Amino acid sequence: MKYILLIILTLGFFHSFSQEKKLLLGFNLGPSITNLRGDKYYDGIKESYEDKNQTSLIRFAIGLTLEYEINNKLSIISGINFELKGGISTNPIFESYRNYPDPIVTYIRGKETNDYNLQYLTVPLLGSFKFGPKKLFFLNGGFFGSILAIREQRTSYHVNFYQKNTAYSKIYDAGFTAGIGGVTDLNKKLSFSFEVRNNLGLVNIVKTPTISESVIKTNSINILLGFSWRIGKSEPT
Repeated sequence: MKYILLIILTLGFFHSFSQEKKLLLGFNLGPSITNLRGDKYYDGIKESYEDKNQTSLIRFAIGLTLEYEINNKLSIISGINFELKGGISTNPIFESYRNYPDPIVTYIRGKETNDYNLQYLTVPLLGSFKFGPKKLFFLNGGFFGSILAIREQRTSYHVNFYQKNTAYSKIYDAGFTAGIGGVTDLNKKLSFSFEVRNNLGLVNIVKTPTISESVIKTNSINILLGFSWRIGKSEPT
């Protein structure tokens, strides 16, 4: 029900603008380079907290877009996207022992790997500026808000562990988003676009911090191909 409400609110936001004949309706899709950041582990040898080793994953994003043209250079863009985010974090596992009267000895016993798969419904709100010959290029910038649909985690250390739920992550994410790309008209109604967009999550998505999982923030780079259909007529260039 919450996902249906999110779609209705997004479409309703642009309903009044569509009456002015400056609305573009489209869709985009493409691969994403996604990773997580911020998580740390306790190094038993250095006796300090260190960053976990983070590995990026290739995922994807797909969605609908709505663009309202203020004039031939400026526009407001929103929509709704389904995004796969996540990453792989790796950290050593330490163990200590002591043979009296010798001091305590700490050593690395093994390695723990966590593979996260996070599925989000995301609504961006962007300002767009077109520039260059025939306004072929654009810069986008703004914010995004996301609702978590599914969280999957695979943990490997001696035995494999798998869990699929949202109990351990916050239900929302939010942050800054910015992109650069180009657009060209295929005909009077249809246009094609290419964009590279970075989404920097600012929310710690860990619901209940623990020693092994305290701070996790998202980050993704989308490589988006899109088509837009003009509803009505835009302002002349």
